[in-house]
Amino acid sequence: AAFVEHLNGSFLFDSMYTEDVEGNKLAYLPGVGELLQGYKDKFVIICLNIFEYGLKQQEKRKLELDTFNECVKEAIQENQEQGKHRIAEFEEKHLL
Repeated sequence: AAFVEHLNGSFLFDSMYTEDVEGNKLAYLPGVGELLQGYKDKFVIICLNIFEYGLKQQEKRKLELDTFNECVKEAIQENQEQGKHRIAEFEEKHLL
């Protein structure tokens, strides 16, 4: 998960403003509508930037996790091969 759900639009602003009783009252004052729209536009741009950043970080985390898992897999295989080799040496030395 990128942890940026609902940041790719005005969802966050709309949900915050819907619950802001005082802000809704101020919107009726002259000139406040334009200010509010400008603020909303800037707020949405910031949310979109956070959204894009979150997606990039998610991809980075996925790549790091894939690399880590591949290293673990290689280490397990290497340990298994070493174990097989030591068992074979032991059997050769003690069973023949």
